[in-house]
Amino acid sequence: MTPTDEKPAGNPTLQWVLLFVPVVVALAASTMLLVDYSKPAPVFCSQMGGCEAIKATAFARPFGIPMPWFGLLGFALVAGVLLARGPRARGLHLGLAVAGALVGVFLLCVQLVLGHICVYCTITDVSALVGLGAAWWRTKKELDPPKSPAPIGLALGLVASSVATPAVVGSRMEPKVPPEILAELKQSPPGQITIVDFVDFQCPFCRQTHADLKPILEKHPGKFRVVRKEVPLSFHSHARDAARAECCAELLGRGDAMADELMAAPVENLTPEGCVDLAVKLGLDRETFAKCIIDPATDKKIEDDRSTFNATGGEGLPTLWIDTVKVEGARGPQFLEETINAVLRTRS
Repeated sequence: MTPTDEKPAGNPTLQWVLLFVPVVVALAASTMLLVDYSKPAPVFCSQMGGCEAIKATAFARPFGIPMPWFGLLGFALVAGVLLARGPRARGLHLGLAVAGALVGVFLLCVQLVLGHICVYCTITDVSALVGLGAAWWRTKKELDPPKSPAPIGLALGLVASSVATPAVVGSRMEPKVPPEILAELKQSPPGQITIVDFVDFQCPFCRQTHADLKPILEKHPGKFRVVRKEVPLSFHSHARDAARAECCAELLGRGDAMADELMAAPVENLTPEGCVDLAVKLGLDRETFAKCIIDPATDKKIEDDRSTFNATGGEGLPTLWIDTVKVEGARGPQFLEETINAVLRTRS
């Protein structure tokens, strides 16, 4: 018997079916990522975790196409060549596996360099490496699809379910949102979308985000209810004075106008006296406003807002919750507008 006539040791049908394991795992992870890419807020990944950090990079959308589509296409091709027989099919399988493993190693290195780990990206990339081992094993053992339709049907069923199940489940899942944010969402009138804004009026990134967000909201009058939560940072000398001013203006019915004034005023003007001057400019009574500023209830409200920030997993400013979508850091007007438009589509 020549070497090419040797049969693989063990059960070749079972070994062939096992070759689909890394394909099925990668297809499921890629589908879960694609579901998260298509929603305003992720349902499988955690908000603002490693997945969201990676999604904000250029590697997430090469040529403008979401990366999970490449994963789905690549592993679907591998599944296809697994169903083909002969040395050419096995060679093509090995070639695809080498390419997939190289991409997987590159993307794993990207995560390490960025300092963020996307769980489902990692599962997909590691599956590509395991898939290379499977392709090598198939080539060495000359494994081909069995002639019996039962194992082929099983393999096809696994492949189909690995895509269909996460797609269906993900379409019905809601984003993970802290109860403190959900409580604010429930207070908005029907038809209005809530924006919870954790803010420090001296923070330059908060100021930039406010400037970026304002014209976008003006395009949708009456659609949004903005709730500001004060998180004055201790190293900003005027932040607490400005926070008190916004709290009091909100209590007196001019919160939005005061927020605009505080964000536009020079930082050195955010003193107690400067904030009172802004209140008078807005038509508020000087004496009433001044009494509110020194009222202990005002500082308690600020501390309550800080507690809410901590309870919702806040780490840095600015932090916005646009409906169920968490936006952390100054992401720029384009990102904010895309997020708002996505939220509006889901609520239309």
